[in-house]
Amino acid sequence: MKNDKALQMTLIILILFMFTDCDCSSSSSLSVTADPLEVPADGISSIKITAYLEYDDSTASDGTNVNFLTTDGSFDADTDKKEAQASTIGGYATIYLYSSTTPGEVTVTASFTTPNGKNLSASVKVKFIEFAGANHRNMTFTCSARNIGALDTAGITSPIQVRCDLEVKNAKGVQILRPQPKFITEAGSLKTITPDNNTDPEYYIYTASGNPPLDVDPLPGEPSVNNPEISGVINNPRDGLATICAVIKGEEGFDDTNNNGKYDSGEPFDDISEPFVDANDNGEYDEGEIFIDTNSNSKFDGSNGKFDKETDIWKCFKILWSGAPYIGAEFSNITPTGKVLPAGASQTFTLTLVDQNLNPVAFDSNYDYISIEVDNLCSTCIENGGDVKVFTQTYPGMGIRKGIYGDDVIEPNSFDKFRKWSFKLKDKLTERDPTQEIDVTITAKARYTPAPKGGDLNYNIDTMESPTISATCKFQAGE
Repeated sequence: MKNDKALQMTLIILILFMFTDCDCSSSSSLSVTADPLEVPADGISSIKITAYLEYDDSTASDGTNVNFLTTDGSFDADTDKKEAQASTIGGYATIYLYSSTTPGEVTVTASFTTPNGKNLSASVKVKFIEFAGANHRNMTFTCSARNIGALDTAGITSPIQVRCDLEVKNAKGVQILRPQPKFITEAGSLKTITPDNNTDPEYYIYTASGNPPLDVDPLPGEPSVNNPEISGVINNPRDGLATICAVIKGEEGFDDTNNNGKYDSGEPFDDISEPFVDANDNGEYDEGEIFIDTNSNSKFDGSNGKFDKETDIWKCFKILWSGAPYIGAEFSNITPTGKVLPAGASQTFTLTLVDQNLNPVAFDSNYDYISIEVDNLCSTCIENGGDVKVFTQTYPGMGIRKGIYGDDVIEPNSFDKFRKWSFKLKDKLTERDPTQEIDVTITAKARYTPAPKGGDLNYNIDTMESPTISATCKFQAGE
């Protein structure tokens, strides 16, 4: 009898235990991972934290909230947020941890409380490593076009925009995705675009609006011409050339001879000046040019003879503002003109196509061409065809190379690029009055594109058609 009562009590206890916490008959688990495990302590870099939750032997239903707690950094890019929640999708809850500016080990804990009150938690350790700042040698600033038709005021109804990119790395080659530069420009302006995706670098939009580039004196070897509309003003190609510079805080470049990722005394380094806009394109600072007063002494300072661990580092890009073809004897024309050719002879002609600064107009090889026509001669008399495919849109018409510190530098005596095209006419008609000469008019037109097409900026500028450029000559009668 006693044994029966004891058995009954045991069964009651087991049943009560089973219904007190159902997790004893099923499994629940929570795990957490981090990618990457180390980021710079720069206050910008982020780590992807992912928790995986299973409850009652199955993946947690979508929308289940998981709690996160960190000992440093923040779960928000703009505020100090040490606690946060994220909802599961397919059992995974993901959140981003942004680094602080304090190097050290950080513990991130994910937690979840089951409906029956059971606490699940898991942790992962990450590191905010000492931040090696941007290195001047590992900094590149470029834009998607070299030649834009920003001076084409009659044809363009809205400002032309071009995408620019700044690639910045530290001395170890680690990319800095969001350097947040400030800009100084000779003409136009830039704004920063920050993608929603935390893994994509920011980029910049250059808008060619406002005052044009500075009117400058010609360099030796640079072509020039009297301004056709303003007396006493001399035009030359660099009158359309704008310098734009990106500036960030960082260290000067150096030769890392021992490969330790930092500057050591005695290693060769790049002793750079304060940032300035080289508006006259001569490669050096001149009084009146825009500069950043890094040391706040109210004057421009060049190199200082010592390695600067923290200073303003900068790179510049030169972009050409060109205009519509300007028709005139010293500008856009066809030569020679008025020449008399013997029957059956041929003649090579040269088409020059430039704006009023003697710069090539902004072409795009995907859309644009030059068309040449003649009257009073056969259609096959243009020996190399009536359509001439032209060069890429980005060509500035002058030589631009990278200087010793990576900035754009104008090459002297390089101002005769892609301004002229040659074509040949041949008299193929022989059955004509031998006493007469044939007047022939040659005409040329260009289809050109003032700005890049397509892309993610919606700057679809329509192609334009130039004014007619013409020349005349005489062919002698056939025999």
